Amino acid sequence: MGPCEDYEGLATPEEVAATPRADAEVEVLALRAGDVLLASDDVYARVARDLAAIRADYTDVASITARMRANPSSVLVLFDDATIDDVEAGTYTAWDCPNALYGATDIGDPVFNGVTIRFEGRFEPEILGTEYATLPGVTSAGASVGIGDGDDISIDVEGDTYSWIFSQGSGDCQAGCINHDYWGFTTNADGDITYEGTSVDDSLDRGWLEEHHDITSLP
Repeated sequence: MGPCEDYEGLATPEEVAATPRADAEVEVLALRAGDVLLASDDVYARVARDLAAIRADYTDVASITARMRANPSSVLVLFDDATIDDVEAGTYTAWDCPNALYGATDIGDPVFNGVTIRFEGRFEPEILGTEYATLPGVTSAGASVGIGDGDDISIDVEGDTYSWIFSQGSGDCQAGCINHDYWGFTTNADGDITYEGTSVDDSLDRGWLEEHHDITSLP
């Protein structure tokens, strides 16, 4: 019996084996939709179907893609001063079992007591971070977040209803876009699409947008 055979993480080896899936954008959106560690088969399929249908029927949003707000294939782990010495020396072993379970492919060099672990699959890094945060000597763990802004897609799920926002950013997006235009849609289990409007012509209800997408203002 290997040292990690009885290790219980947040997912089973069979569940981890399903990632990475064929379409990175769809998988990341499925993670957002479910707010889960791993995208499920049914949500992934639903997101793929609805996304393709919206883009086919509404050409204004066809070129808008989801932005990788955080790398879904990495987690940033921070250590206390004593433990980072063990990490640098290569003698830290408490992470061996989660690294094996989630398929770690690379461990970066320590920078300011932090180490980035990279994986082949795609996960919700903040949820994965909660597991690494329980390891000895770890002070925190979570997403490795990039800077800047840009186009994006978000999903809010209530039962069988998916509420979609396509966001198009403009104006110095490297520092954070000055302007955003929004298009809203809802989809149901049968694949029907309801167009909720756009901020471009002020047809998008602000209350609907703020309720489903945590956006407090519109241009």
